[in-house]
Amino acid sequence: MAASMAMEMAAAEAPVVVTARKTPSTVPQAEALKKMMAERDGRITSVILFDVSDEDIRARLQGRRGAEARVDDAAEVQEKRLRVYREQTAPLIEYYENVGMLCRVSGTGSVQEVEDRLVETVAKLGTNESLGKI
Repeated sequence: MAASMAMEMAAAEAPVVVTARKTPSTVPQAEALKKMMAERDGRITSVILFDVSDEDIRARLQGRRGAEARVDDAAEVQEKRLRVYREQTAPLIEYYENVGMLCRVSGTGSVQEVEDRLVETVAKLGTNESLGKI
């Protein structure tokens, strides 16, 4: 559904920001999405990365572990997820950086601080300003 919505919106003349819950997790998936979008006269112009250190991720999950007691929040499961991310998903950062599409937003801080940085980034996307790291 998100892919079809993205394709419809990509055909619009005005810049449109689309977020998708399910995004590519590997470089081959990103390349397949790019091909699919091109076949439908659409394109992805920017990708936003919420930049958060492993230590911050562990601390957040540890806090959640105590509050919600989810089975998938066990320390071993968290470490496996971080390892899989580094091996399979992290290469997407370099992939999108190399094609000039990556916009980094610091994911550290309060929800409001991260949201403010995200809003600032999205606003700049519509003006073609240099984004760098926000």
